[in-house]
Amino acid sequence: MRHPKALLTAGLFALTLAAAPGAAEAKGDKLLLQDLVAEGVEAHEASAISTAACNALSKADKHEVLCGDDLRNMMRFGALAASFDQCADDACYAGMAKALQARFVVSGKVSRLGKVYVLSLSMFDTTTNKPSGRAEIKASTIEQLHLDTPEAVSALLSKR
Repeated sequence: MRHPKALLTAGLFALTLAAAPGAAEAKGDKLLLQDLVAEGVEAHEASAISTAACNALSKADKHEVLCGDDLRNMMRFGALAASFDQCADDACYAGMAKALQARFVVSGKVSRLGKVYVLSLSMFDTTTNKPSGRAEIKASTIEQLHLDTPEAVSALLSKR
């Protein structure tokens, strides 16, 4: 074969899209979690909360969940178009959600307001083009906010 890398890239992309319907039927609709935005907190703290939210969404077992790290790995290994590289805004994630056939996109912020840490999450339904849920939790420390992240995810999912 003359272009094994191109074939591998195309094959991985095809497998990603082909495998998705079966997984989506088993777990429900696909859900894409954007990296949470850090406002008044360190980037590594927001990243840890993003990971906790991803894990909580996955454990809820209602959706096939794709998170920032998953998407970066898919891009790194050629399973997603290079045009999504460095995705950082809502329009980019909306395009990615359509490409991945994700029904829901979850976005949010990890903020510090005075002495209080706040996690705000919102879920957008790409089929109705409307928000389908919002949740917010507050904690006195970033560590407690991390521990309470599953509670915010549960509240977000219960509002659908």
